[in-house]
Amino acid sequence: MAQLSKRRINPIIDERLSEVLWSTLTKLRSPEEAEDFCRDLLSPTEIIMLKKRVGIALMLLKGESYEVISDTLKVSTTTVMSVNQWINGGSGGYQKIIDRIKNDEKLESLFLSIDEVLSKIFPPRRGTNWSNELSKRWHERTRRRKQIKNV
Repeated sequence: MAQLSKRRINPIIDERLSEVLWSTLTKLRSPEEAEDFCRDLLSPTEIIMLKKRVGIALMLLKGESYEVISDTLKVSTTTVMSVNQWINGGSGGYQKIIDRIKNDEKLESLFLSIDEVLSKIFPPRRGTNWSNELSKRWHERTRRRKQIKNV
């Protein structure tokens, strides 16, 4: 986790820096600009943390269980719970952006592709009936494809 200095800056300076940061973010015009900016501003670890939080939020809003999210994104269930609390009790920022993302059909097809790749990479858990599990995965992918076509 990132470390914060114990020395506090002047509240007026802090407020001005916040204004500059939020204003800068709104000026980014493309995903490429946003990526370049974030790669210059954030460490690789911070970028991974942010990507996982957005992924957690999307999966929660799709109705996935904490365990599935935890296994898929390699995060703790505590992290999933924290993101869920931010979605439900935060200032609404997560919900607004996730609503916009959910409307994007490209994202749905991306999730389908990710699901297909993950199902090929990760075999069912030990002790699971592989035939039944693979059949369930196939039916779920088929159901999702139909949903995308109907949207």
